[in-house]
Amino acid sequence: STPITLIATDYTEPCDVWGITIHYEIWWDSDNDGTVDTKLVDENVTDDWVTFYFTEECLHEIRWYAVDCLGNTEQLHTQQHRVDDTPPTTVKTFIGPTYDNDFWLQDHGTTVVLDATDYTDPCAVGVDYIHVELWKYNESIQQWENIWIEDIYDDYYEFVIEEDCYHKIIWYAVDYLGNQEEIHEQFNRVDSQPPVTTKTINDPW
Repeated sequence: STPITLIATDYTEPCDVWGITIHYEIWWDSDNDGTVDTKLVDENVTDDWVTFYFTEECLHEIRWYAVDCLGNTEQLHTQQHRVDDTPPTTVKTFIGPTYDNDFWLQDHGTTVVLDATDYTDPCAVGVDYIHVELWKYNESIQQWENIWIEDIYDDYYEFVIEEDCYHKIIWYAVDYLGNQEEIHEQFNRVDSQPPVTTKTINDPW
């Protein structure tokens, strides 16, 4: 989605000529071995500028030069770029007590772990931050209320939910190119109170 533009200029005023043609090629590393091996584009554009995009991920190489109408040819230029269009993936786990497929948690006893990874090696740009929100349901007004919102500039984050009752966790990761993971939500109930036992005696003996 990043546009690449080549602009050719003839600088020999007042004797510069028109009729510039830009020749460019796009090569791609199709097997991720670090060497470009596939020619995707081979174009001659009869203009002094051209814009194009990469449509594949990973390593690309641009090769280009300009020619004026008298056949004066610029030297060949080459430049390599790595392309990453894939967002990170975050795995959420828990450390400590949980129950009913991780729906019930213990307040200070259960740690929520978010671990984000950019998987498109060798062209993954890396995780920039993890966005995390914690919400609590207010039973009296029957609405969700935000407790905190954080952008954690790391690929790993741990936290605990310090209040009892019904909570919602929202999270997603973003890489350094702005590729954003889908938004995740999970609902949890937190319980820090132990059971209470009542003893009754029916027989006085």
